[in-house]
Amino acid sequence: MEGTLVLSLKLLSKAFLHSLPSVSRSISFSKVWLGVLNCMECYTKVKFRGKRSENIYELVPELLKNTLLVMKSKGILSPSDGAGPDGVWEQTWLHVKTLSPLVQSEVFPDDEPQTMAATPVPEVGLV
Repeated sequence: MEGTLVLSLKLLSKAFLHSLPSVSRSISFSKVWLGVLNCMECYTKVKFRGKRSENIYELVPELLKNTLLVMKSKGILSPSDGAGPDGVWEQTWLHVKTLSPLVQSEVFPDDEPQTMAATPVPEVGLV
């Protein structure tokens, strides 16, 4: 079962990337992309004999990072994608934060999603 899930995750990722040029121009792109993220999230929660799969747990961040890098390089995912909490950019980072929090800083090191509150910098007084 675990091996089948690993293969299906790889197939999902490859199929999405292969169809990305045409899907990204579709009005239902955000629905398809969020579906991919939901699948990844569901697969990471599957347990085998009471434990999470290490293979899936390691594979999802790798596939996710690769997909995000391709989307970034093609200009499909950027901070300007949809304003507000329902935008593709915002929804993407809500899912990524759950799946693999470090992926965002690796793919978009200079961009902080608007859903994350900016941490105030304490003022330092001169003595």
